[in-house]
Amino acid sequence: MRLRNRLNIILSTIFIAVLSLFAAISYTMEHQQARDEVLQTARLILEMAASIRQYTIEEIAPLVNTEEMFHPQSVPAYAAISTFSHLKQRLKQYEYKESMLNPKNPIHRAAEWEVELIRAFRNETELNVIIGNRHTQTSDFLYLAMPMQLTDKKCLKCHDTSSNAPPEIVKKFGENGFGWKMNEILGVKIITVPTSLAHQKAQKSVFTLLISIICVFALIMVAINMMLKNSVVRPILSMSEIAEEISFGKKSVSAFPDIRIFEFKKLIAAIKRLKTSRDHTLNLLKQCTGTSTDPVQFNMQDVLSEPDMVRPQSESEIEM
Repeated sequence: MRLRNRLNIILSTIFIAVLSLFAAISYTMEHQQARDEVLQTARLILEMAASIRQYTIEEIAPLVNTEEMFHPQSVPAYAAISTFSHLKQRLKQYEYKESMLNPKNPIHRAAEWEVELIRAFRNETELNVIIGNRHTQTSDFLYLAMPMQLTDKKCLKCHDTSSNAPPEIVKKFGENGFGWKMNEILGVKIITVPTSLAHQKAQKSVFTLLISIICVFALIMVAINMMLKNSVVRPILSMSEIAEEISFGKKSVSAFPDIRIFEFKKLIAAIKRLKTSRDHTLNLLKQCTGTSTDPVQFNMQDVLSEPDMVRPQSESEIEM
């Protein structure tokens, strides 16, 4: 296997292993960050809903409601949900819901899992938010829930007793939503988001990051291969050719490459000493035997055939 191919395989293997570990760590961090961003958006929506409810109670309801007429626009829940329906055009994957144990409108009656949240808020008065994951047969979603507590006496006008409530409300909703008490935890307001939203954000961020890293690695590999070819492979091939010429007994050999790398300089010096030693040996043989040492008539095979010369071991002998 060639040096460049071996080096490419080693570097690629290391890169793939490191990239896999980096991808796993990055995805975990990006997913947590995406989840935090989703929850932050959910908090803002709930705070917005609370502000809309309070504004409706203080500013809208006194202006539009009378003893004879009831306007749903004066109901805090209606105002908050209607406002979010417009906001949902931009936040399509977010769902806002208000759930109560004893609501005026039956569509706001709490489901079983929402009842558990209400009980948790009632049992721990200092608890102001619950974050969790819920799995259903059709989807998995992340939710953020906050308690709905009765803190404004104006609400008791419609929720204390049916006898004190406006007739229009009793006519429309019947006996639902009465018996509320001050400072009571009545229900929860919930934002739900598919868990896939955080996954998608994390995957997109990690994918973009990995593509960038792969492109940088590809450029580095190209640069390494070019440097390896010019600074290592070519000099080695050149010196190998010179060594072969010396081994075949050529009197004149190719010019040594001009290399500034310290290790290669030492190798070139060793080859030059080898050539000098060969020439010196051939001159001695010529003086002793009177045999021509011209490279055309005399080569290393002639030297090895001399009875007094020590013949190096063959590969088969070495293996034995």
